[in-house]
Amino acid sequence: PKQHTKYIFTHKEQIPHPSQIREWAVNGDWEKIISLSDLTKYSQRIIPSARSTIAQIANSLGYCPIEKAREILLTLQKSIYWDVREASESSLKRFGAGSLHPAMLEGRIDGNKETAEQLWKAMVFESYHPNNDEKYLMALNILSNQVLTSSDPDVVLRALHRMTRWLEILGLNEITQWIRELIRQEAPGTRYVDSHDRINYIQNAKISDYLKDQLAPILEAVQKESQIKLNQLLSSSEYLD
Repeated sequence: PKQHTKYIFTHKEQIPHPSQIREWAVNGDWEKIISLSDLTKYSQRIIPSARSTIAQIANSLGYCPIEKAREILLTLQKSIYWDVREASESSLKRFGAGSLHPAMLEGRIDGNKETAEQLWKAMVFESYHPNNDEKYLMALNILSNQVLTSSDPDVVLRALHRMTRWLEILGLNEITQWIRELIRQEAPGTRYVDSHDRINYIQNAKISDYLKDQLAPILEAVQKESQIKLNQLLSSSEYLD
C-alpha cells in the first residue's frame, strides 16, 4: 500500500511569524530556527503562507555559527520563491559571520537601502500594476526590516515614513494613516511628520490577492512592534536629525 508522508507542519498556525525568527537569531536560539528549516516537514498546502517566515529563516541563517546551516541554505537556494533564493544566496556569502550583533544588522540595512531607493525612483510616478507586485513586496520587506531591526531611531522613522509613500501607491489608506499618526505621536517636531493626511495622494488601487496575502504578515509585524520600539529608542536617544 502507498505510504502517506507524515508532515510535522500542517497548519499555518504552527509557523511562527518572521519577527519571531529575528528574535531567536538575535538571542542565538539557532536550534529553534533550524528545526523549522526543513521544508520536507511542511505540508505543501501551507508553504505559500509560510513563505515570509522561510525567507527570514534563510536571512538569519547567514549569521548562524552551526555548520549544518550551510547545508540548509544550499537547499533553500533551490526554492521556487525568488525572495527565499535571494536570501539564501546572500546568507551563503556571509555564512559563519557569527552572532547577530546590532552592527551586523546595520550593515545589512545599509546594503538594502540603495535597493529600496532605486525601486522608489523607478516606480514613484507609476500607478499600481500587479506585474510589479514582487517589486512592491521587495521594497516594503526592506523597509519593514529596517523598522524592526535597526537600533537607530532616525533609520526607523525614515523607513516608516517611506513606507507610507509606498502604501499610498497601493491604496492602503488605513495602515498608511496609522503609521502617519504613530510618527506624529512618537516623534513630534521631526522632519518625518506629515503636516496633513495626504488623502489626495492615496491611489484608487485594488491590489492583487497575492500581494495582499504577502503584505499581511509584514504590516502586522510593523503594527505590533513599531510603537513599542520607537518609544524605547526615542526615550533613550539624545537627538534626532
